[in-house]
Amino acid sequence: MATTNLAVLTRSHRAIHAKQRAKRDQVKEVVFDDTARRYAHRHRALLPLTLLSREFLTGFHKRKLAKAEAARAKAKEREKQERLETRREVAMIHLSACSPL
Repeated sequence: MATTNLAVLTRSHRAIHAKQRAKRDQVKEVVFDDTARRYAHRHRALLPLTLLSREFLTGFHKRKLAKAEAARAKAKEREKQERLETRREVAMIHLSACSPL
């Protein structure tokens, strides 16, 4: 299939215009309303979900630390349950060995 000279020469123009259109449709500026963020933080139950999502703009480190602390607490609770289970098993073995049949 032979392409015309015009098609070959205008191919780059279409790409350039597509990039220009994409750039024109982009958001020009994002403005954060700090007072709305503070209000959303204090009054969570009163606000719709869209305002609550603004709380996640910052605080990544805090959430990461909270997640790690929750994991540590869960591991500690799991170890405690395992210790209690082994104590129960030992007690059952001891009772079965000591009790006359």
